[in-house]
Amino acid sequence: MLLPSFAIGQANTWVQRANFAGGGRLYPFSCAIGSKGYIVGGQNANTDKQDTWEYSPASNTWTQKAGFGGGPRYSPAGFVVNGAAYVGGGQSNGTTMTDFWAYNPSNNTWSQIASCPGPGRYDATGFAINNKGYICCGSFNGPPYNNALYQYDPATNSWSQKASLPSSGRSAARAFVCNGRAYLIGGYFNPNSTNEVWEYNPDIDSWTQKGNFPGGQRMGGEAFNIGDHGFYGCGSKNGVRYNDFWEYDASNDSWTQVASYGGPMNYGGAGFAINGLGYIAAGQVSGGNFTADFWEYAPLDVGISETDQTGHVASVFISDLGEITIKPFDNGKLRFRLMDVSGRLVVEKEISGGEESIHMSAATGVYTYVITDMNNKIEGYGKLVVNN
Repeated sequence: MLLPSFAIGQANTWVQRANFAGGGRLYPFSCAIGSKGYIVGGQNANTDKQDTWEYSPASNTWTQKAGFGGGPRYSPAGFVVNGAAYVGGGQSNGTTMTDFWAYNPSNNTWSQIASCPGPGRYDATGFAINNKGYICCGSFNGPPYNNALYQYDPATNSWSQKASLPSSGRSAARAFVCNGRAYLIGGYFNPNSTNEVWEYNPDIDSWTQKGNFPGGQRMGGEAFNIGDHGFYGCGSKNGVRYNDFWEYDASNDSWTQVASYGGPMNYGGAGFAINGLGYIAAGQVSGGNFTADFWEYAPLDVGISETDQTGHVASVFISDLGEITIKPFDNGKLRFRLMDVSGRLVVEKEISGGEESIHMSAATGVYTYVITDMNNKIEGYGKLVVNN
C-alpha cells in the first residue's frame, strides 16, 4: 500500500536531458544567465571551437548563438556580472591569449573589453562576487603555473590585482561562490593534482585554507552552487576519470557525497545551475573520446520544507492499488518526478492543466517526488512509503 507522508524529502537524482548540440567538447566556458545556460568554445578532436550555445530548461532545447568574439578558443575562463558573461584568455590555435569579451544575451552580441593583465593563460578559474569578476590561477603554456588573482570591474572596464593564492600555482581548478565567498577546489601543478580547498574573502582580500576535498586529488572537475551550498565532482587524476559528486556546506566546512553523475566518467566538461537545479555537460571520457552528454541534478533538501504549506501547487493522492493522482491547483503546466532512495528516476510525467494519473508497480521502500514548473523551478516535494 502507498501511504502519503508530507515530510522533508530528498531528491538527489540525475536526469538525462537533450545532449549538448555542439557535440563532444573539452574545457569550454560555461555559465548561467537568468533562466538559460550557456556553453562557449572548448575543443573537439584538437580543433578549437568558437561557437556559443544557449540551453533552455523550459523546452529542453539548445540554440546556437553568436560565436565568441575572439575567435576559436580552448579552455577560456570567465564569470557573469549583471546579466552579462565575461569570457577570455585560453588558447587559440596554440597561442595563449589575454583578450576578454562581454556577451550580452539580450541582443546576442560580443564586445571586446580590457584584456586581463599579466601573460596569457588557459585553464584558469573564474567567479563573480558583489558585481565584480575574478580570474585566478591557470597555465601560461605548461609549468610554472599561475597563482595570481585579478578583479574586473565592469563599471570602469578595468582590472586590478588582488592577493595571490598563497599556495602553488595551478591549472584546471574549479570554483563556486557561497555567501559572498569563493571556494577554489583542486587543480593541477606538475606533476601532481591537488585536493586543496581555499576560501577567498573579497571584503578583506584574503585567502583561508579549508579542509581538503575528500574525493582525493582532482583536476578538471565540474562545479556549481545552488543556494548557499557548492557542488563539485567528476574530474581526473593521472588519467583516471571520475563521476563521483560532492556537496559542500560552507557553514561548517563539510563535504557530503551525493549521487554520482549520471553520465560517463569525465573531466573538462561544463557546469552551471538554474533555478535550483545543477547541470553538467560534455567533457573527455576514458580513451580520449569526447562526450556530448548533458544531465540535470536535483539536490538534497530542495524546494519548500513541506508540500502542504504555502507555495504548494498540486495535491497528490495515492490509492491502495498504487495509482498516483496529481491534481494541480490551477491550469499551469507542471512536471512530476518520482525517485527511489538511491536517486534513480522511476517516473517522470508532465501535467498540463488537469488531473493526471500514474500507475506504478513499486517495490517496498521509500520514494520521493519533486514537482516543478516548466522552467524547472522547484515548487514542492514529498515522500511516499510503499508497503506491499
